[in-house]
Amino acid sequence: MGTYTLIIKVILLIVLTYLIYNTIKYIQQSKSIEKSVVKMFSATEHSYKARKEMEEARRLEDGNQEKKSFIYKLDLMIERSGLRKKVHFLNTEVYIGLTIVIASLGFILVSSITGIWLLGAVIVMATVIGAYAIIYILSGIAYEKVDETILPFVNILENYSGTNDDIVSILGKTYPYLENPLREHIEDFYNEVNSSGDVTRAFRNLEVKIENERFKEIIRNLEICSRHEANYQEIIKDTRVTLMDYLEAKQKRKAIIKQGRIEISMSIGLCSVMISMFTGFVPNLFNILINSPVGNAILLYCIIVLGICLWNIISFDKKGW
Repeated sequence: MGTYTLIIKVILLIVLTYLIYNTIKYIQQSKSIEKSVVKMFSATEHSYKARKEMEEARRLEDGNQEKKSFIYKLDLMIERSGLRKKVHFLNTEVYIGLTIVIASLGFILVSSITGIWLLGAVIVMATVIGAYAIIYILSGIAYEKVDETILPFVNILENYSGTNDDIVSILGKTYPYLENPLREHIEDFYNEVNSSGDVTRAFRNLEVKIENERFKEIIRNLEICSRHEANYQEIIKDTRVTLMDYLEAKQKRKAIIKQGRIEISMSIGLCSVMISMFTGFVPNLFNILINSPVGNAILLYCIIVLGICLWNIISFDKKGW
């Protein structure tokens, strides 16, 4: 009976794979479907740009707001991760749609092959967490790059501010010596000012693009100076002192974060050892958990706890950002 069941599952998997392959092939060959897909992506891109323009207008009226919608927060994370530079059609709508499609296919495939819906639910959870983790981690990498570049940025700013009192010109001379992502965002700022002439709006947009409190503080100070014709060099000198204190504290915080991750990892490892030992006392433990409602609930709880622990390992230093 078990052999027949396995054969049926393998046949179903082959048929499903064949159907997916032919569907993709048909979509590639069909111009009408291709046009529909292009139209759908265009609609999502239009929605993304409309949200962006609305937020820019709101920032000009009320300044930068801490409270933002979930969709717009995802917009910012995708942009800060740098993925839109590589995948131009990627926006929040596409990101959510792809995540739902992949999670659904994973659930159907795994549940069909194994006959265990709980494993399908694990795939769904892993897909959602994984998709979010990608943009989260890439945003974190970009944040770290800004942190590494910010001190050279301040030093170059100070050098040019000694001979020039036009902040746009100073930043225009500064960005070629920087590394990405700071370089490209300051270049965008410089080009925006030259095309629109609106310095305040360009500063507000620059502040939003980079999720780094030290950088945001520098940009806010420069924007205030540009409106009141203050001494840029003095402001930048004070900024450097604050920045040096921050970088020193950051090194100490990194050691604490590393220790925290080690402790969480050790806890997960210890739990795995205990489960293995317990399985030795109850040989059919896995079958009992899989084939009973109470066992399913216990497994689901354990999977959620494991997911939270793994997420904490990844995002342990989120508050340091």
